[in-house]
Amino acid sequence: MNYSPSHINDRNMPLICVLNLLAKSLDSSLTVSNESLNDVGRTKSINSFEVEMRNWATAFFLYADSASVHFERCFIKHDDQSDTPEFITGQSLLSFDYAVAKNLLDHGFSSIMDLTQELFDVLQHEVQKSVLIPRVKNHLTLGTTKIRRGLLDHNELIVGLTTHNQRNFADYHQNHACITGLMDGEADGGKWIVDWMKYHLKAEALETINAVQLSR
Repeated sequence: MNYSPSHINDRNMPLICVLNLLAKSLDSSLTVSNESLNDVGRTKSINSFEVEMRNWATAFFLYADSASVHFERCFIKHDDQSDTPEFITGQSLLSFDYAVAKNLLDHGFSSIMDLTQELFDVLQHEVQKSVLIPRVKNHLTLGTTKIRRGLLDHNELIVGLTTHNQRNFADYHQNHACITGLMDGEADGGKWIVDWMKYHLKAEALETINAVQLSR
Protein backbone atom coordinates (compact mmCIF):
# COMPACT_ATOMS: atom_id res chain seq x y z
CA MET A 1 0.00 0.00 0.00
CA ASN A 2 1.30 3.47 -0.86
CA TYR A 3 1.14 5.63 2.25
CA SER A 4 0.92 9.14 0.92
CA PRO A 5 -0.96 12.17 2.31
CA SER A 6 -3.69 11.56 -0.27
CA HIS A 7 -4.32 8.18 1.35
CA ILE A 8 -6.39 9.89 4.06
CA ASN A 9 -8.37 12.03 1.63
CA ASP A 10 -11.15 9.49 1.22
CA ARG A 11 -13.94 10.49 -1.17
CA ASN A 12 -16.55 9.26 1.32
CA MET A 13 -15.33 11.58 4.09
CA PRO A 14 -16.24 15.23 3.43
CA LEU A 15 -13.63 17.91 4.10
CA ILE A 16 -15.90 19.52 6.69
CA CYS A 17 -15.64 16.41 8.87
CA VAL A 18 -13.39 16.97 11.87
CA LEU A 19 -12.08 13.41 11.59
CA ASN A 20 -10.75 14.20 8.13
CA LEU A 21 -9.16 17.43 9.38
CA LEU A 22 -7.60 15.72 12.38
CA ALA A 23 -6.32 12.82 10.28
CA LYS A 24 -4.65 15.21 7.85
CA SER A 25 -3.12 17.15 10.74
CA LEU A 26 -1.88 14.02 12.51
CA ASP A 27 -0.35 12.68 9.31
CA SER A 28 1.34 16.00 8.53
CA SER A 29 2.65 16.30 12.08
CA LEU A 30 4.27 12.85 11.96
CA THR A 31 5.94 13.70 8.66
CA VAL A 32 7.32 16.96 10.07
CA SER A 33 8.47 15.27 13.29
CA ASN A 34 10.22 12.54 11.34
CA GLU A 35 12.02 15.04 9.12
CA SER A 36 13.00 17.15 12.15
CA LEU A 37 15.17 14.30 13.44
CA ASN A 38 17.66 15.25 10.71
CA ASP A 39 18.00 18.69 12.31
CA VAL A 40 18.62 17.49 15.87
CA GLY A 41 22.02 18.74 17.00
CA ARG A 42 22.06 21.48 14.35
CA THR A 43 18.99 23.71 14.45
CA LYS A 44 16.81 21.66 16.80
CA SER A 45 17.13 19.74 20.03
CA ILE A 46 15.75 16.28 20.76
CA ASN A 47 13.49 17.99 23.31
CA SER A 48 11.64 19.78 20.49
CA PHE A 49 10.96 16.40 18.85
CA GLU A 50 9.60 15.05 22.13
CA VAL A 51 7.31 18.08 22.56
CA GLU A 52 6.02 17.62 19.00
CA MET A 53 5.24 13.97 19.67
CA ARG A 54 3.51 14.71 22.99
CA ASN A 55 1.34 17.28 21.21
CA TRP A 56 0.65 14.63 18.56
CA ALA A 57 -0.44 12.15 21.24
CA THR A 58 -2.80 14.74 22.76
CA ALA A 59 -4.35 15.41 19.36
CA PHE A 60 -4.66 11.69 18.68
CA PHE A 61 -6.68 11.21 21.89
CA LEU A 62 -9.10 13.88 20.65
CA TYR A 63 -9.22 12.16 17.27
CA ALA A 64 -10.05 8.86 18.99
CA ASP A 65 -12.83 10.50 21.03
CA SER A 66 -14.33 12.05 17.91
CA ALA A 67 -14.05 8.73 16.05
CA SER A 68 -16.02 7.04 18.83
CA VAL A 69 -18.77 9.66 18.57
CA HIS A 70 -18.94 9.23 14.80
CA PHE A 71 -19.03 5.47 15.17
CA GLU A 72 -21.84 5.49 17.74
CA ARG A 73 -23.90 7.81 15.58
CA CYS A 74 -23.57 5.34 12.75
CA PHE A 75 -25.04 2.52 14.81
CA ILE A 76 -27.28 4.36 17.28
CA LYS A 77 -30.27 6.59 16.66
CA HIS A 78 -30.04 9.84 18.63
CA ASP A 79 -33.37 11.48 19.32
CA ASP A 80 -33.09 15.05 20.55
CA GLN A 81 -36.33 14.55 22.48
CA SER A 82 -35.04 11.53 24.37
CA ASP A 83 -32.02 10.95 26.60
CA THR A 84 -31.90 7.27 25.68
CA PRO A 85 -30.35 6.44 22.31
CA GLU A 86 -31.71 3.43 20.49
CA PHE A 87 -29.94 0.98 18.23
CA ILE A 88 -30.80 1.48 14.59
CA THR A 89 -32.58 -1.44 13.01
CA GLY A 90 -33.00 -2.04 9.34
CA GLN A 91 -31.71 -3.83 6.29
CA SER A 92 -28.60 -1.64 6.03
CA LEU A 93 -27.13 -2.94 9.27
CA LEU A 94 -28.01 -6.63 9.06
CA SER A 95 -24.55 -7.52 7.81
CA PHE A 96 -22.80 -5.48 10.45
CA ASP A 97 -21.88 -6.72 13.90
CA TYR A 98 -21.64 -3.78 16.28
CA ALA A 99 -19.46 -5.57 18.84
CA VAL A 100 -16.95 -6.78 16.26
CA ALA A 101 -16.72 -3.35 14.66
CA LYS A 102 -16.25 -1.69 18.07
CA ASN A 103 -13.49 -4.17 18.94
CA LEU A 104 -11.72 -3.38 15.68
CA LEU A 105 -11.90 0.32 16.49
CA ASP A 106 -10.58 -0.16 20.04
CA HIS A 107 -7.81 -2.50 18.88
CA GLY A 108 -6.60 0.01 16.28
CA PHE A 109 -6.48 2.78 18.86
CA SER A 110 -4.62 0.62 21.39
CA SER A 111 -2.09 -0.50 18.78
CA ILE A 112 -1.24 3.09 17.86
CA MET A 113 -0.91 4.11 21.50
CA ASP A 114 1.38 1.12 22.15
CA LEU A 115 3.61 2.22 19.26
CA THR A 116 3.61 5.77 20.60
CA GLN A 117 4.57 4.59 24.08
CA GLU A 118 7.42 2.54 22.59
CA LEU A 119 8.74 5.70 20.95
CA PHE A 120 8.59 7.61 24.24
CA ASP A 121 10.40 4.72 25.94
CA VAL A 122 13.23 5.07 23.42
CA LEU A 123 13.41 8.80 24.15
CA GLN A 124 13.50 8.19 27.89
CA HIS A 125 15.95 5.30 28.05
CA GLU A 126 18.20 5.59 25.01
CA VAL A 127 18.78 9.32 24.55
CA GLN A 128 21.66 10.33 26.81
CA LYS A 129 22.27 14.00 27.66
CA SER A 130 20.12 15.09 24.72
CA VAL A 131 22.60 13.56 22.26
CA LEU A 132 21.03 11.65 19.39
CA ILE A 133 23.33 8.92 18.11
CA PRO A 134 22.63 7.30 14.70
CA ARG A 135 21.33 4.02 16.16
CA VAL A 136 18.75 5.80 18.33
CA LYS A 137 17.83 8.15 15.50
CA ASN A 138 17.07 5.11 13.34
CA HIS A 139 14.86 3.69 16.11
CA LEU A 140 12.93 6.95 16.34
CA THR A 141 12.56 7.21 12.56
CA LEU A 142 11.25 3.66 12.41
CA GLY A 143 8.94 4.41 15.34
CA THR A 144 7.32 7.42 13.69
CA THR A 145 6.99 5.47 10.44
CA LYS A 146 5.17 2.63 12.22
CA ILE A 147 2.86 5.08 13.98
CA ARG A 148 2.04 6.79 10.69
CA ARG A 149 1.32 3.50 8.98
CA GLY A 150 -0.94 2.52 11.88
CA LEU A 151 -2.73 5.87 11.75
CA LEU A 152 -3.45 5.65 8.03
CA ASP A 153 -4.77 2.08 8.32
CA HIS A 154 -6.85 3.01 11.38
CA ASN A 155 -8.32 6.06 9.66
CA GLU A 156 -9.26 3.99 6.62
CA LEU A 157 -11.12 1.60 8.92
CA ILE A 158 -12.91 4.47 10.66
CA VAL A 159 -13.98 5.99 7.34
CA GLY A 160 -15.49 2.67 6.33
CA LEU A 161 -17.30 2.19 9.64
CA THR A 162 -18.61 5.72 10.12
CA THR A 163 -19.90 6.13 6.57
CA HIS A 164 -21.76 2.80 6.66
CA ASN A 165 -25.02 4.51 7.55
CA GLN A 166 -25.06 7.41 5.11
CA ARG A 167 -28.18 9.06 6.50
CA ASN A 168 -26.90 9.31 10.07
CA PHE A 169 -23.47 10.29 8.80
CA ALA A 170 -24.94 13.14 6.75
CA ASP A 171 -27.17 14.32 9.60
CA TYR A 172 -24.19 14.62 11.93
CA HIS A 173 -22.35 16.83 9.45
CA GLN A 174 -25.04 19.43 8.92
CA ASN A 175 -23.93 22.90 10.02
CA HIS A 176 -20.44 21.58 10.87
CA ALA A 177 -21.87 19.74 13.87
CA CYS A 178 -18.93 17.38 14.30
CA ILE A 179 -16.39 20.23 14.28
CA THR A 180 -18.31 22.39 16.71
CA GLY A 181 -18.85 19.30 18.86
CA LEU A 182 -15.08 18.92 19.22
CA MET A 183 -14.64 22.58 20.10
CA ASP A 184 -17.49 22.63 22.61
CA GLY A 185 -16.11 19.55 24.34
CA GLU A 186 -12.84 21.26 25.26
CA ALA A 187 -12.36 23.50 28.30
CA ASP A 188 -10.67 26.16 26.14
CA GLY A 189 -13.39 26.01 23.51
CA GLY A 190 -11.13 24.03 21.23
CA LYS A 191 -8.52 26.79 20.91
CA TRP A 192 -5.49 24.52 21.39
CA ILE A 193 -6.56 21.76 19.02
CA VAL A 194 -7.78 24.21 16.37
CA ASP A 195 -4.48 26.15 16.51
CA TRP A 196 -2.59 22.85 16.32
CA MET A 197 -4.58 21.73 13.28
CA LYS A 198 -4.13 25.10 11.58
CA TYR A 199 -0.36 24.75 11.92
CA HIS A 200 -0.42 21.45 10.06
CA LEU A 201 -3.21 21.95 7.50
CA LYS A 202 -3.16 23.35 3.98
CA ALA A 203 -5.08 26.36 2.68
CA GLU A 204 -8.35 24.65 1.72
CA ALA A 205 -8.78 23.03 5.13
CA LEU A 206 -7.76 26.26 6.88
CA GLU A 207 -10.58 28.08 5.10
CA THR A 208 -13.04 25.50 6.41
CA ILE A 209 -11.92 25.88 10.02
CA ASN A 210 -11.88 29.68 9.79
CA ALA A 211 -15.41 29.67 8.39
CA VAL A 212 -16.64 27.47 11.23
CA GLN A 213 -15.03 29.70 13.84
CA LEU A 214 -16.57 32.82 12.32
CA SER A 215 -20.02 31.21 12.31
CA ARG A 216 -19.92 30.42 16.04
